[in-house]
Amino acid sequence: MKFITLSFCLIALLLFGSCSKNNKQAKTLDGTWSLKTWSWSGMGAVAAGSFTGTLGSWNFTACKASKDNCPASVNNFAGSATNEAIQWYIREKGTRFTMAPDVSSSPLGNLGGEWEITELSDNKFALSSETCGSCKTNGKTILEFSR
Repeated sequence: MKFITLSFCLIALLLFGSCSKNNKQAKTLDGTWSLKTWSWSGMGAVAAGSFTGTLGSWNFTACKASKDNCPASVNNFAGSATNEAIQWYIREKGTRFTMAPDVSSSPLGNLGGEWEITELSDNKFALSSETCGSCKTNGKTILEFSR
């Protein structure tokens, strides 16, 4: 009986602990960020390259990121004069970030998909993906944001 009770408590602790980490990361992400670097390693016909400078203003709205898709707006992405909406969430104990642009044909459409969070602090947010979210021809891709 003690074993069952102890097992139940450990499982509950693991479940609630990972949700807590996801929500803590989401709270840190809340607010406006500037995309400063978008770089990729290149693959096949796509040469390695990068964009730097201000590549748009990303405004993340925190929510219970492990349960819900959270909203964000992206303004002037990569020099375009558009404002776009995306949905995002955090999972895997705050280590994975998924984003889904509301319109897959938009300039942001290639960035939709799964990303690894390599850094998230009050002033820096960095993502990495072996498949550029969903643009598999670019190779490993890195996005770096700052406040």
